[in-house]
Amino acid sequence: MSCAKGASCAGALGAFFGLCSQALAADATRLQVNLEVGAEVDTNALRAPAAEPPVTSPLWRITTGLQVAMRPAARQLIVLSDTLGGKIFFARDAQGENVLVDDAHAAWSYTATPTLSAELGLDYYDAFQQGSVEDPRRDFRLGGMGPRLVLAGESDEIVTAFAGYRAFQYKIDPQQDYWGPYFGAALRKRWLTGPVEDEREWQLDASYFVNPRTFNGEGFRNPDQRSGLTRNDLFHFGELRGTYTGAFLLGLGYGVQWNDSSSYGFGLLRHIVTLRFASPLWGRLRLASRATLQVLQLADPVPLDPRLFGGDTFENENRSSVEVALEHPLGDSFRIIARYSYFASALGTAAGADFSRHLVFFGAAYRFDR
Repeated sequence: MSCAKGASCAGALGAFFGLCSQALAADATRLQVNLEVGAEVDTNALRAPAAEPPVTSPLWRITTGLQVAMRPAARQLIVLSDTLGGKIFFARDAQGENVLVDDAHAAWSYTATPTLSAELGLDYYDAFQQGSVEDPRRDFRLGGMGPRLVLAGESDEIVTAFAGYRAFQYKIDPQQDYWGPYFGAALRKRWLTGPVEDEREWQLDASYFVNPRTFNGEGFRNPDQRSGLTRNDLFHFGELRGTYTGAFLLGLGYGVQWNDSSSYGFGLLRHIVTLRFASPLWGRLRLASRATLQVLQLADPVPLDPRLFGGDTFENENRSSVEVALEHPLGDSFRIIARYSYFASALGTAAGADFSRHLVFFGAAYRFDR
């Protein structure tokens, strides 16, 4: 869990609406409760660049979630979900990183025909970071609302068109607040191969969205001078993913973020390659892993000084990473979890901004589902 969201909100919202569509097949009200709690060690709690000494700290980490799906009338479905998470650091120098996060979604859908449905969604994300003089806050809130149309084909394909409006508040610096509409579309195609007793699934996902953003502050003419004009960005994100599911899961994705900014220092092109692998192991043990490689290209040769914004920006977690998790079930509802994560600078990061961070987590999880 972190205070950084970047463009990932779009993916989270898409996953939520995907769950909404899946739940349309159910006849009864669905209730799901999730709880994960454990201890973690963070080797760079303040996310300091490699040139500065890192602060290592143990911490408690807890995440709890509630989701309800219900049918208020024929052809209609309402899905409500809320996830609360928090981290409490033990080291004195890291306690400014103590954080509470709330991630809430609501969706109403109406099935007009067997192949066409309309949905209206609302999402809200809010982070509350303790902060300190040495460790300024980076917390923010983000909210959005919009409709989408989902068209299902006869050959197991789904086309989605969506639009809406989004607003962002960066709590430490009002000049970084922005708002604006968003528009996008997604395509999913699925194939099944093999006999029923050994069926394999292949899935292809393609998506694109664009978000014009008007900021609450001025842009820059160069690294040392404000432009006197309101900053406006045009943010694009596109992604192509392929997934194979059989005896194991293997997924490969390529995404590209392009931020076309009227301000010096904020234009960028980011390439994102993601590899996922998951498989059952011996003794009911399950493995899940993900590796992300990011390549960053800045539009301007000299980056802006991050101290202009009171510390790291909300783009903080947009880094290359590796995550490996092992789970072992204890009955139907409980499981124990061991997880390791590593974060490193994106390729193309400016000299002196190299970054390294390790996270080691061990805990337990509970799920109630009916």
